[in-house]
Amino acid sequence: MEAILQVTRWKVETASFDIHKITNPEVSDIEYQEGPQKGFYNVKAFVLDRDGYTCQHCKGKSKEKRLDCHHLIFRSKGGA
Repeated sequence: MEAILQVTRWKVETASFDIHKITNPEVSDIEYQEGPQKGFYNVKAFVLDRDGYTCQHCKGKSKEKRLDCHHLIFRSKGGA
């Protein structure tokens, strides 16, 4: 792509956001512990429950008996 666009310089900006505060501006103190993930062992368990244990890529059409929760590019390989 750089050969086509003649990119000579990249500039990357990063920022941290308080997603809980964005979705609920009134949240404070202990309410942070009462968020939507409360009661789940980890983010994976929360996401599987949130998505109804259904693959979000094929929407359950593959009929796989085992549902894996993973990133398109694993974090260990630089994914988000």
